[in-house]
Formats: sequence, C-alpha cells, structure tokens
Amino acid sequence: DLRVQQPHLAAGEVELMLENATDASLLVVLEQTAWSAQAVSAALVTSMTEFRQLFSSQVLAPGLGVSIRNLTFLFSDLQGSTALYDQIGDSPAYARVRDHFEVMSAIIARRRGALVKTIGDAVMAVFASVEDALAAGVEIQREFTSGQIARGDPPLRVKLGLHRGPCIAVNANDLLDYFGTTVNIAARVQNESAGGDIVVTAELLSDPGVRDLLRSEGLSIEPFQRDLKGFSQAFALARLRMDGGPAMRAAA
Repeated sequence: DLRVQQPHLAAGEVELMLENATDASLLVVLEQTAWSAQAVSAALVTSMTEFRQLFSSQVLAPGLGVSIRNLTFLFSDLQGSTALYDQIGDSPAYARVRDHFEVMSAIIARRRGALVKTIGDAVMAVFASVEDALAAGVEIQREFTSGQIARGDPPLRVKLGLHRGPCIAVNANDLLDYFGTTVNIAARVQNESAGGDIVVTAELLSDPGVRDLLRSEGLSIEPFQRDLKGFSQAFALARLRMDGGPAMRAAA
C-alpha cells in the first residue's frame, strides 16, 4: 500500500520526494486536479458571441437541457423609459433606446461576454468569467454617466444586477437560452438597482478576482439585505457605486 499524508504546502515552488520502501516496482502518476486553462467547457463556448451567432440553434436538440456549473449573468433595465417616450416622442425615444442597446452590446462583447436577448428595454447577458462580467458592468455605468451617450437630452440611466452560479442551457425559439434559480436571482437583483449603480450578490463578491477589481476601480460598496420576489430567504447584496472613496476601502 502507498500511504501519503495530506501535505500542507505554502505558495511557491515545491520539491516532491518519493521513496519506494517495498520490494516491488510501483507506478506513480501525478495529476493536476485544477481545470486546465487550455480546456474548453460548455460554460465558455455558450458565452462566446461568435459561437452563439453560428451555432445557437444547433448546439442542443429541441427539449434537451445541459447543466452548466457556473456562469455569471448580467441583467439591465433602462430607468424611466416610459417617461422618455412621453417626454420626447416615440421616434426620438426609440432611437435613443436603440443607441443604448448598441453601446451595451459593444461593451459586453469587448469584455468577452454574449448578449443572450433583449426584453423590452432590458438586456440579458452571460459571461464565463465573473471578473469580465463586473468589468463590463463598470464600463457600462461609466459610459452612461460620463461617456458620449450621457450627453444626450434627457440623459439615460441604466439599472444593473449581477449574479453567478449553476444553470441550465436550452434551445428555445432557435435561441441558446438559460434557465434556473441563478438566472431568476440575477433578474431580481437588477430590480434593486437605483440606476447608475451595480447591485451584486454575496456569491459574486466572494470571488478573489472581483475583490481585486473593486480595489483597482475604486468602487464604493454599500452592503444591504433584501427579500427578492419569489424567494423565501433574504439575500445579502451590495450596491457598487462609481464614486469610490473611503466607503469602498472600509468594506473591503
């Protein structure tokens, strides 16, 4: 029998020494349990814009669902869009809504995400990387608060919500779509956004890469709890603002 004690290793280079104390030859195989960076997963390919454009209606047979362990979803909504149509008229308002979709689609693609669908004035997007999802949210809000589109009259305000977790990928109406609790939570989290901010769940904030991004971007963090419609338990959420400052450092 080969008996190996559980080692406790510090970060850095490690030297491994094996001694065969038996009279027989032994074969030792060393394997890396971490997921290879060169491997392609369902989570990655289904969140790629090019893959969705080429194979969205063909990747899964009708009625077949595939479980995906971890994806990050971004939901958005245009604040005050009904008043916008009433204020400037249908045609100019539609043009502004269309422009806002184009801006968001470009940012999502630039951050290696994919636009799943639009629902009225809302957007559903998916990312394989939680850091890319948050970076896209930050870029979107900065564009709508200080970018070219923010100079329109009246200015547009976007509500954003992010959550990550397992889901099911299915083909629905020739579209590669996602369903499950994670998707439902992400949509509800977006409802808690006040506009100009990003609301995220505790699951997303716990990622080390997210914490590094928060520090580098200088975002302020306002933790709060909220009951989300359709769920029995309260959720720990956080409101991220673009102003940065001491609130972010204290929360981090």
